[in-house]
Amino acid sequence: MKVTGRPGLKEGDSRRWQNDPHLRVSIGYLDAIFDYLGETGLRMYRISSDIAPYVTHPDLPQFHAQIEECLDELATLGAKARSLDLRLSMHPSQYIVLNAVDERVARAASSPGTSSAPGTRVNLSCSKPRNRAISRKCCTFAAIDCCAR
Repeated sequence: MKVTGRPGLKEGDSRRWQNDPHLRVSIGYLDAIFDYLGETGLRMYRISSDIAPYVTHPDLPQFHAQIEECLDELATLGAKARSLDLRLSMHPSQYIVLNAVDERVARAASSPGTSSAPGTRVNLSCSKPRNRAISRKCCTFAAIDCCAR
């Protein structure tokens, strides 16, 4: 998602695979966005589903471990979101079609090798136990429960 209130803020590492993009870069960008949200009093943000570049690309296995490599950074980012009382959401990319007519497409969208396996969640923000902003992408990378940390 593009932040228009402050020029220059990026959300995801959009470099091509040849330039070794990484979730760690996206986390740095999100950290700066969270600072901006805190300064302006905005409390809702939709995180792009592309923050972990190539994480599920079948031909680029060198990118598949980004989530595990960044667990500590994700926990820190989640703590920051909670401290700023941010409500976060994340939606699946347009390529994830769980209700596809073609059975192969639906199966591929929900397979464990997809960054969009149903039931997987990224929980970056929960300001109050009764109001957990759990970002279910129908399939988001890996189960990361930053609220438990």
